[in-house]
Amino acid sequence: MKTQIAFIAALTAVLAHCATAEAQRPVLNVYYVQSPRATSLAHVTDTNKLIKAVMKQDFKRRIKIRVRGIAETQSFPYNSSLNEFGHYANHYKVRLTTGRKKWALVLTPPQLDASGKMWFIGRGHTQCWKKNNGLTMGMASLALSNDKGQSRYLQTMLGTLHELGHTLSLSHSTDTGSIMHSGVLYYALNGLGFSESEKFKGKHCLRAK
Repeated sequence: MKTQIAFIAALTAVLAHCATAEAQRPVLNVYYVQSPRATSLAHVTDTNKLIKAVMKQDFKRRIKIRVRGIAETQSFPYNSSLNEFGHYANHYKVRLTTGRKKWALVLTPPQLDASGKMWFIGRGHTQCWKKNNGLTMGMASLALSNDKGQSRYLQTMLGTLHELGHTLSLSHSTDTGSIMHSGVLYYALNGLGFSESEKFKGKHCLRAK
């Protein structure tokens, strides 16, 4: 009987430790914008897997991802990224209100210009989490192909990581081998990755979370 009690107590302690470790993981809330021009949910799932793998490998931090759907009927014209960014932040309350261990990434459809051409743009706050609750958010546009039918699978994946990097306080780089290059989508076939200095800075940011 004593052996059983000891075993149960030990198992309870292990489970409690695991639960605590799980609870301490930062939470990335991924807002998936559902619209006629949005990418597929399967693509979003693949993107989330990539994010978790990169966070673990490059920044040595396991995270949890929670997907939240936004049924969007509004269409944004090309070059209105500031308005779109504010729209999701304000209208859908994509902000941090429950603690500093949460931050957000909004996956939106690409924008269209007057001629119907698709533009893949993004925006993110280049800041680390603060002790007080505040907005730490990135926005990236995703689609499986562009208006000419060419695959944009890899480009949108890299664009998402680029905006995620901004939420970890990373700025634009002039290194064409870095995900944080301002023209990241043009260098998608370069075998892009985060530089060692970017990894160091991102890890320092995550330690505050």
